[in-house]
Amino acid sequence: MNESLARLRLRAHHRAQWAAACSWLAAAFDARSGEARERWTAWGGWSRPNFAASLRAAVALSAAPEFQSSSDSRARIVATQRTNGAWGESPLTEECDVEVTALAIQVLCALGDRTWTTPEFDAASRGARWLSTQAPFPAGLRALNLCSTRLQQGAFEDALRAGLNAIEAECEACSARASDSTEEAADRLQAWHCVANTFALDVRRHPAVARTTLELIQRSEASAGALPMVKTNEPLSTSARADNATLARASLALFAVADPVLGPRAAYAANLLVSEACSSLRPTHAGRGAHGGVRAHAGLFAPHSLRATALCAEALHEAIERSAAPWTLPGATSSAFDHPESGPVAHRA
Repeated sequence: MNESLARLRLRAHHRAQWAAACSWLAAAFDARSGEARERWTAWGGWSRPNFAASLRAAVALSAAPEFQSSSDSRARIVATQRTNGAWGESPLTEECDVEVTALAIQVLCALGDRTWTTPEFDAASRGARWLSTQAPFPAGLRALNLCSTRLQQGAFEDALRAGLNAIEAECEACSARASDSTEEAADRLQAWHCVANTFALDVRRHPAVARTTLELIQRSEASAGALPMVKTNEPLSTSARADNATLARASLALFAVADPVLGPRAAYAANLLVSEACSSLRPTHAGRGAHGGVRAHAGLFAPHSLRATALCAEALHEAIERSAAPWTLPGATSSAFDHPESGPVAHRA
């Protein structure tokens, strides 16, 4: 089988998996929304897993027009916004949360492309202004970057550049530590590459990020997509396989790499991660039942997870979008990335 045919078959498989995941998420999203309203009425509030997971599902479904949530869902998001522009774990308290706010903004921006309303625009803008005053956080930076490109062109540049520098410093610090969380590292890298693409930055001029990105690629290749939960410098140390949400997050980080040299190899590694994370996802087949939910982890009896399924749906969509771009097999990356510290000094905005 030649490479072109293999890529076409993989793309078709990913499309079937994505459709199954979106169908499952659409049903789960409705169920979660109902549960949230019931808890709001009967017990006085939403718990964070319900609200945040529902927002995560809405973000994933925004890429599939036939599964987009209704205007009622968007109106509910606008109605639960705090007076300071943020969102929180419960609509009945004044506590604010960066991740929940970022997810709410992503939902409003994504769905606003098709059915934009003034309240949604105002809510997203106020939320972005609140995020810009908070300490740099990967989810917050991705939401600010989205607002900068879709709502107010060029806005929040100072906050975004400060976030880039904070992530670079964190990458440098993590490289000196004995261990690092795979999910946190992937979250940082996804945010950095998304924002760097907006500013057209060359990752080779940022050695700490380039080195961390290459490490994630190499670990993904060496494990055939089954990344450990923790990266460790101890040769005899063992770490459990990362859960499926973490694998999907890592693939999204690698799909965000736009460098012409490193990008194709990152896309190859990202596809390894997607295949591993979605191995429990069964698309529809003639004469068979289908289950579009992704299990929380690799265990046979692990529960299906709304968060893991949503992240996998996002990763599958990215895999489909990137399938036309070339891949690079392991070992084909230039030596500039094998030794990023020898490159130019990182530019600090």
